[in-house]
Amino acid sequence: PRYGKPMPWTFDPGWEYQPAISPDGTQVAYSARSSEGTASKQFILVKVIGGDSSRRLTEGLDPEGGAAWSPDGRMIAFVRYQQATKKIGIFMIPAGGGPESMIWSSEEERIQTLGWSPDGQWLLASINDKRASQIAAIELLTGKIRRLVEGAEFGYPGFGVTADGRRLIYSKHPL
Repeated sequence: PRYGKPMPWTFDPGWEYQPAISPDGTQVAYSARSSEGTASKQFILVKVIGGDSSRRLTEGLDPEGGAAWSPDGRMIAFVRYQQATKKIGIFMIPAGGGPESMIWSSEEERIQTLGWSPDGQWLLASINDKRASQIAAIELLTGKIRRLVEGAEFGYPGFGVTADGRRLIYSKHPL
């Protein structure tokens, strides 16, 4: 396969990580961490690939990460640690910016990986609680959670869904 010329997606100061390329391949959403004084800020940025400047997607003050594009490229899901309530939340925002909506939150569980179902109706997440990890599907319309793979003691570092949505492929750490 031809992959083209490798290129960095940003030369911005700070620490950039967790890149997610839009379905049409023209943009990248990513997490960025910058330090202003003694405070460290972590947020989501979007940039046109090959462009000069990034724009901040979110307005929150709480740490954010794990951006994931919807299959149609119109929405971006992300994870936010809500410091005031001590909850982890999964949020969704239009890719061009705008109002956010919270899809799910928990005080007890943490999100490791976030993705979308091919039909865009579900968010998939690797969720850790104090005992174990699991892969879950969260319905966008209702926020209902459905556990797909339960309790691997050392977590599920990655997963994917086939294009037809019929198979979940995942890896897990050996016991």
